[in-house]
This record gives sequence, structure tokens and C-alpha cells, in this order.
Amino acid sequence: GSSGNFFMHEQDQDPRHLGRQDWIPAGEQEAWQFGSRPESRQIVARMKEEDPTRPVFMHAGTHVGDFPTANCYLNFLPLQERDEWLSAWAANGTTPWLAVEFGLPLEFSFLRARGSAPVPTSERFFTEYLATTLGPAAFLGESEDTRRFHRDYYHDDANANPIARGIPAANWAEYWPKGGWLHTHWVQAPYQGTMGLIKSSGYDAFQALYIRNTWRSWRTQGSTSLSIPWTFPRSGWSYPGDTDTKIAFPPFQPGRRGAWVAEKPQSDFWSVPGKTWTLSPVAEAMHQVNSPTLAWISGPTAAFTAKDHSYWNGQALEKSLALLNDERTPQRYDLRWSVTVDGRELGSGRVEGELAVGETRLLPVQVALDSAVKADGVVELAGVIGARRHTDRFAFRVFPRPPTASGKLRVFDPVGKTTAMLKTLGFTVEAWDGRATDSLVVIGREALTRPLPGDLRAFVAGGGRVLVMAQPPEWTRGALGLRVAQHMSRRVFRVSPTHPVVAGLDDEDLHDWAGVSTLVEAYPASSTADKATPHGWKWGNRGGLTSGAIEKPHLSGWRPLLECEFDLAYSPLLELDHGKGRMLWCALDLEDYVPAEPAAVTLARQLLAYAAQAPLRPRLAEVTVLGTAALLTSLGLAQPVSAKLPAADGLVVVASDAVVDEPALRSFLERGGRALFLARSGAKAPLGVTLSETDGAGR
Repeated sequence: GSSGNFFMHEQDQDPRHLGRQDWIPAGEQEAWQFGSRPESRQIVARMKEEDPTRPVFMHAGTHVGDFPTANCYLNFLPLQERDEWLSAWAANGTTPWLAVEFGLPLEFSFLRARGSAPVPTSERFFTEYLATTLGPAAFLGESEDTRRFHRDYYHDDANANPIARGIPAANWAEYWPKGGWLHTHWVQAPYQGTMGLIKSSGYDAFQALYIRNTWRSWRTQGSTSLSIPWTFPRSGWSYPGDTDTKIAFPPFQPGRRGAWVAEKPQSDFWSVPGKTWTLSPVAEAMHQVNSPTLAWISGPTAAFTAKDHSYWNGQALEKSLALLNDERTPQRYDLRWSVTVDGRELGSGRVEGELAVGETRLLPVQVALDSAVKADGVVELAGVIGARRHTDRFAFRVFPRPPTASGKLRVFDPVGKTTAMLKTLGFTVEAWDGRATDSLVVIGREALTRPLPGDLRAFVAGGGRVLVMAQPPEWTRGALGLRVAQHMSRRVFRVSPTHPVVAGLDDEDLHDWAGVSTLVEAYPASSTADKATPHGWKWGNRGGLTSGAIEKPHLSGWRPLLECEFDLAYSPLLELDHGKGRMLWCALDLEDYVPAEPAAVTLARQLLAYAAQAPLRPRLAEVTVLGTAALLTSLGLAQPVSAKLPAADGLVVVASDAVVDEPALRSFLERGGRALFLARSGAKAPLGVTLSETDGAGR
């Protein structure tokens, strides 16, 4: 290899182009990002003259040389799409393909100012990005040191930020001591995370998940050329004494081919860490999936990257045992597997045989599931390939089949997919003619792209109940002016575990559903315009819960019931009390997953029941503000300011400077009124409440 980053192309990570020689667009056959095709031919020819026995490739050289390479930084591409990234190459590639530099979500991607190099003053969004995969646990696991870092890094109140004070980088160590809790990428203690941040406890779990999935799926598709992640040595281990041992090499021998260096740090040999080094969970995951042989529990043979993990009672669990041999000799294997549900073994087996050199074999496993109640199960695998021991486990759940639903719903559904789902669930469906009705009105999937038969706003305000199903993301952006999540979400999280819509479901039930979403194109055509976005190419729709989660409205009465994506700032399910009625907006791709996915069926049934039957909470007609409430003004809320309480039921907002008639306030509350007290600075508060300061340690 040679010429690092000299012959890259803006489309060389496109999964359609991997391992192909014919993809350069017309008119660009000679033009390259940093060089030219004629020059590359001359370089390759010269190298072949020196050594005709070996293949030639370039570092990030597209297909210059004998096979193409790329710096492959997929970053926050959804895990399912990352797992399938080599599918076109596996089916149609004509040459090997090498990811020379490989990025799990790269450290720079966690910054507000994303780019190819660190920006010292850029705000860090580690926890917010981790929440995409880990949910609320990302925030709960954030360390006190991390919070202190964010507080002090951008503010000079503690005299701690040399950037804010204009101190040269060469002198930063005086302010952020090596090994201390506040330091940077350039003054870095070992195994303290990337970009100088003290890691939240979720970072290792996040990176380990991406390593485990990507390595196993890519290797099973035929790739034997995965490089280590770009930041792996810094996040893989810690070593004692804050030192990295140097390893000396034999003296240079004139005439010997190949690169030579006098010494290298031990940390460069990531596969053979020092005896006293401590492996992180990230390194443990790498060692599990990067050995010459591999055995793991994959999806069915026809879709081995599928992560289906919910099944109906009586349904057959279908998985595969993926066995790989990248040793240079054939390898015998002897492995045992078992399937248990709630501690009961429902099936087991033993597989023996031999894998040829370079062979990948998928052995199907099928077991009928049996549980009258919702129960946890696990598939376990253990054994050897050659001399190496392998273990794996896959957790799943069994759901009892629910009774058939009943009831009549009025539907506006010109496309028909929602109607088909409702009938599958057992409902009787009639077309909504736009007039008032006591029945729940369901606005079908993609229906809002057509004219409605009635005034939806007036219908809800008058006491109507409406459930709007998923609409095309581009329509939501254009027609409603709302921001929609860039990626299809495979993981969503409950806002309130006690809400009736998610009764009996937890966050494990709300990821990687069994099926394929169809609301948006699975493999949209790429173009050179893609380079202008940080999101990369889209590659498949398998397992997606929502194709268009909406950013939670900042200034409105919409209440999110589920949340997802960056900072959990998006929601695929919201509700709004408007006038006397209620509207729910469901951006979940339910129509694609009912009836195959038990969690989707459960959620759909409970959503429909809640939308049709839950007591309405009409919006309060009267809101009174006592005192000066600047907070309301900053939120864009204009409310009348008064010195006295309303006579009727309503809401009273009590500002910190309000003088309150406490007997009158008690009487108002006893009549069914509501009160909201804004933050106060003194110890005394109305209704006999005494306030005291706290340092927040008990939160």
C-alpha cells in the first residue's frame, strides 16, 4: 500500500460501489479528489516493476491498484444498516475491498462541530449521542466528572479553562494535569475516553455493541479485511504508570524489503496487550469477534443480520449458528446449543464437522416456543472451532397470543394499509365522512397527502378523538414545517412506563422489530450531493420502528409518549388535548409489523384502546398569572396577569413575587382548581411549605 489519502473519491463508501471497478460516473474517469488516473497508473506500474509478486493497493485509493480501499467512517448510521453495508459487495463485488481506516462513531462525530479533525472549543455531545442507543440510561450513567467537565470547559468561572483564557496549547498541561479529570486530546491520560472527555459509563457499552455487531456481520458476508477502529488503542485498555512500553525491533538489514522502524509502542500491538494491561469492554468485544475463527448466533439463514427477538407462543424460533474459519488450515468444530424459556429447555443440539479454509457456514436452528404468559428466553452456544473456544447467547421473549379485538372505527384511509391492519386486529372499519362522531377517527397512513373529508381541527376541538398514523417524512417536513429524524429509528424508549399505551412493554420490546418498514425507500439513489450532509447513505429498512420520528415541539401542548434519537429529542408517538377533544400522532410503522411482531401488535391494540376510551381532559378555559412570570413570556405564552384568583375552575400560575391570599387559594384548589408554582428563592412558600437549598447530590 502507498499514497495515503491521495486517490480518494467522495462516493467510495457508497455500498453500491464497494469492490467494483466500473462505478466512477461518466466524465469523472480521469478526475479524482487529490490526484489523477494517469498518475495513479504510473505509480502502480512502478511498484509492479519493483515487486511483481504482490498485489498493489493505495491507502483510501478507491480502486487504484489491484483492489479498492476506502477510509470508511459510517459514524451514527443505524446499526442495522451498518451490519448490512457489505450486502451489495457480497452479492456483486468483483474484487476484494478494504476499509483502511474504519470508524465506529468517530470521536470527532460527538462534537457540535463535526469534521475530520478535533475542534478544541466545540461542545461535546457524548451523552446525547449515546442516548440514541442507550436511551435514558445514557443520562443516568453520566459521571459527575463529565458534568464538571462540561461546566468548566466552556466557562472560566473556576479559572480552569485555558482555551477561554487564550493559553497556548503547549502550556495546557499546567491547567489540565495529565491523569487528572480535566484534560484534552493533546494532554491525555490513558483510557480516559476520546477527545479528552471523562467517559460516561455507557460509552464502552455503546462502542462494544457496534464492534460486536459490525465485525460479526461483515465477516459473515465475506470480509476478512476489517481494520481496527481509528480510536481503538486509546479506548481499548489502560496500562499502569501512565506509560506505554516501547518495543525495539532488530537492526535494519540492507536489501530486505518492507518498511522498518527502530521501535514501536506496545499499544500499537492491540491484539497482544501487555500482561499488566487492563482490557476495557471495548477491547473484550474486539478480542471476541476478531479471532481467526468465529461462532455466533445469527438471524435466519435468509436474513442472518435480522435481530428479531419477540415471538408468539407456538411460533417457531428461527436462528442460525454462523461458523467461520479464517485460519490457513481446515478446522474441526464441536459446538452445543440450547433454547430455554423461563428456565425450561425447549430444544438443544450438538453440531460437529469441519470448516474448510476461508469457509463460512450457517447452520439453521428451529425450535417451537411454548409459554402461556410473557416470558424471557435465551439461545446459548458454546464449543470449539479448532483449538479456540467460542460462546454466545441471544435473549428473546415469548408473548401469549391476545384475543381478537372488537369495536367499530371510522377511518379515512385512501391508501388502505391502516385499514388492512385494523381488520387484522379484529376491528370493524367504516369510512369517515368528515362529520362529528362519538367513535374514534383514524387518519390512515399517508392519508394527509390527500384532501380530508372534514375539518380535523374543529372536529377535535368539539370533543372528537383522532389518531393519525404514520405520514411520509418529507410531507411532514414540508407541509407542517416540523423537523424529522434523519435516520430510521430501530430503538425507541418509553417516556412514562406507567402510561396505558405501553402497559406490559419495556424498552427491550421497543427495538429491532421483526419485519421491514416500507414507508420510505430502502435504498435511495445516491449522488454527489450526499457529501454535503453528515448522515451518509441509507441502506435498508429492516427492523425499523419509525421512519419519521418528529422532533418534540418546544412550545406546544404536545406530550411525547415515546422518545428516540439524538438527546431523545424526537418522538414517534405524541398526544395533544385540544379544546374538548384529543389527537394522537403515531409515527410508528405499525402497519408493516402487525401481525408478525408481538410488541407491535400489543402496542397497536393498547394505543387504539387508549385513543378510543381514555377520559378526555379538556383544555382549561381560564389561566391566571399572579405576580411577574417572565418565564411564560420567554416561552412565548401570553397570559393575563391578575391580583386575584379566578372564580371558576382553572389554572393559576404563581410567580415568585406574587402575594397570595392563602385561604382563597385553598378554597380554589378544593373546588378543583389547579396551581403551578414557579421557582422561588426564599425559604417561605405558600400553603405552609418551607424550602431549603440542596447541592443536587440526592437527585
